[in-house]
Amino acid sequence: MPVDLYIGGKEHASLHMFYARFFCHFLHSAKMLQFREPFIQLLMQGMVVGKSYRIKGSGKYITKKEVDFSGPTLVEKSSGSVVIEEWEKMSKSKYNGIDPQKVIEEHGIDTTRLFILGSVAPQSPRKWNDDLFPGIQNFQWRIWLTVSDFIAQRKLQNIQDVLSSEDIQKYEEKLYEARNYYTKKVTHNYIHTRQLSVVIAKLQGLTGELRRIPKAMAQTDAFERTLGNLLIMLAPMAPHFSSELWTAFSSAASGKEPSFDITKPVLHQKWPEIPADCSMEIVIKINGDEIDSISIAKNDLDQLPAEKAIEAALKRQKVLDILKEGKVKHANYKTWENHDSEVHIIYKPFGKKAKKANKPSKAANVS
Repeated sequence: MPVDLYIGGKEHASLHMFYARFFCHFLHSAKMLQFREPFIQLLMQGMVVGKSYRIKGSGKYITKKEVDFSGPTLVEKSSGSVVIEEWEKMSKSKYNGIDPQKVIEEHGIDTTRLFILGSVAPQSPRKWNDDLFPGIQNFQWRIWLTVSDFIAQRKLQNIQDVLSSEDIQKYEEKLYEARNYYTKKVTHNYIHTRQLSVVIAKLQGLTGELRRIPKAMAQTDAFERTLGNLLIMLAPMAPHFSSELWTAFSSAASGKEPSFDITKPVLHQKWPEIPADCSMEIVIKINGDEIDSISIAKNDLDQLPAEKAIEAALKRQKVLDILKEGKVKHANYKTWENHDSEVHIIYKPFGKKAKKANKPSKAANVS
């Protein structure tokens, strides 16, 4: 069986992976293996880098304590020599490393893990900056408050004494949409893109949605399911924190929710599912730029043939307005399980616009 996901530094691509691929290709050609590639997906993680300080000219590295930051230019305190500040790979000789044990003792393992995984993609260098810890701690604090409010509200009067039936229905619909949207995005970025920083951003978004809902809604099954899903989806990156919160959450939960079992710990829960009638999108991109989208129920999207999706995309007015000035060279349809799909259209404009269209797209591709 091939490896599902190979995680390593870029040097592995020309060393370990080279030999593994050579042997697999050879064994496949000899009909001794059913697959050619030993690794289905590669994730080359970025380095954790820290600020270094070196004297201009000599290149001698000095510690941060030896640098004078008071003026417009950094200088060495003892000599007045100009100092160059850079982000570099952590090293004892460059005095820019950190002690992992001290960081964990100060912030805890889950907070440290969320800090490392947040803000940047796994493939990108991580600039170590202690000043960013409060952002992650605030996120954890907001989840803790949400669970505390949930427990407190479950001990209060009936929700009908606080909110009207119309308001309850309105907020239940908001919770339904938020739960499905964020479950879809979190699951996709965990499994397919490996963009764990996006996962954290989406979990922060779901926390915000729960905080904006009236506290009395904590008495509803819709709120219970949404909060439970949040803790389950957070667990892979913050297992200790999520486990503590799950214990508190389950003490006040009704136990009626069929999607999870409150008698079991959070790490033993089923992953949240998206209902068949959940609204999905067919995102339409032309030359890499997102132009339009088509809303469609998940059940219908799952059964939609590629040619029908492309045909529907080519009939959209926004797409027609662009394509009338050029010629379609290629169109393909990309799908993922339990997520939005994409129609990619490559076209070549007529005349002078061709050069402009051929420039690399600057459009962001964050899901």
